[in-house]
Amino acid sequence: MNRRTSIVVVALLLIGAAQSSLAGLVPAGGATDVCASAKQDAFGDGYGLGVQQCQQDPTAFGITLSQVLETGGYGETEPNDNMISANVLVAAVPFTGQSYGPSDRDLFYLVTSKPNEILTIDFTVPGRDPATQDVSGWVIQVTDSSGNVYAKFSTDYNQGNPNGDDEITYPVTLGLAGTYYVVVSPVPFQNSAGQMTVTNDYYSLAVVLRDSDINSLPVAVNFFDTEVEPNNTYTDANPIATGVTMYGMINLSFAHIVQVVGEDTAQYAQGDDPDWYVFQTDGNEIINLSFCNKEACGDGDWFVEVFDAAGAAQAESGEATPLVAFNTASASGWPYNVTFGVKQPGPYYMRVNLKRKLTAPCLETQPTQECLNSDGICIVQQCEGEGDTQSCADVVVDNCGLGNTAYVEKCYKQFDQCVEYGKTVVLPENEVTAQYNFTWYGTQMQPFTADSDAYKAYMERASSVPTGN
Repeated sequence: MNRRTSIVVVALLLIGAAQSSLAGLVPAGGATDVCASAKQDAFGDGYGLGVQQCQQDPTAFGITLSQVLETGGYGETEPNDNMISANVLVAAVPFTGQSYGPSDRDLFYLVTSKPNEILTIDFTVPGRDPATQDVSGWVIQVTDSSGNVYAKFSTDYNQGNPNGDDEITYPVTLGLAGTYYVVVSPVPFQNSAGQMTVTNDYYSLAVVLRDSDINSLPVAVNFFDTEVEPNNTYTDANPIATGVTMYGMINLSFAHIVQVVGEDTAQYAQGDDPDWYVFQTDGNEIINLSFCNKEACGDGDWFVEVFDAAGAAQAESGEATPLVAFNTASASGWPYNVTFGVKQPGPYYMRVNLKRKLTAPCLETQPTQECLNSDGICIVQQCEGEGDTQSCADVVVDNCGLGNTAYVEKCYKQFDQCVEYGKTVVLPENEVTAQYNFTWYGTQMQPFTADSDAYKAYMERASSVPTGN
């Protein structure tokens, strides 16, 4: 039997234990009735009950998903590297595919007609020795039509499985009715020649859909939020939902350039417009702000400030002191986390901006010379006499020779110094925006334990005091 690994991915809800993951996939009757294939008259009245139990719990009877898939199948149709060209999947029919390079990914799709259907993915590598239990070399994802990843797993999972199972199942529920994509991507590795390559084995992919016993309707919510322009003022601030990551972008501008003291070769490209966000609280809340927590932010120094309503209005018209402020220039890595408390109810505003150091173009230069050594000491060779009678010796010269032209070549370096810089900066090609992300977590609790009812009860609690005789 070919090596088979069946993987069922859990996207929204994990259903039960492994022994029930195939329940409902084994048909009652017909050519594929694996539960009834070993019927013996000696079973008598117990036979019907045995078949029913087998259909409810196939794994307990040694039944695997590969035994109920149809034989034959289809080959993938290239190109199928994106959603538009994805191959449509036929239930319980294997599709054969192959990865031709690190960038070659294969997309397949299916359509669910009702919520909470369970998707089972059967992934095999028929050309490999079944005894190795090796189906490694790919990453499989389940996404929706927007590219949101519902599940992602590596086929390396089964390699070296101590249980020796040749089929692994995981239950998975697709909450909303609609189109879903199964994406098969190879995992690149370096070959003996030092080149990145992928396995050239072909794989077989099959899916099965079945109803679940989940009666509750799934809630349609965002995987993440994105800023909506314009949000350049606090009155246009985008709302923040606690626990939901927000993605935003800052455009780099050349209108507000700051000359950096002591750094003649660089200026700052400022963010073109700050982004404002607002969070509404009932008060007495602990806030954890995690900046760049989903992925690394764009290059530059991100400056984040939090204001109350009065402070936000002042910040628009001039200077204002924020309640919280931080600059990621001091961050040692991502994410950058800040925790603070808010006591009063109402809106709290967050402003995000960026500055980035970039090279400024030089408009005019002039020849300049500078002492080779900062301490002004240089060594020159002085000679006396001519021909065979000439003798030379190294002489230590202080203060770079005090301007003696005879020492210029030995004691000075010559260069062109920029005396005027342009009013724009040199921006790396195609880098006119910088992306950031953050997640705002709000917990409805007293910022100070001393203000809580629990602390008051603790202070009123009788203490254990030792008594003397």
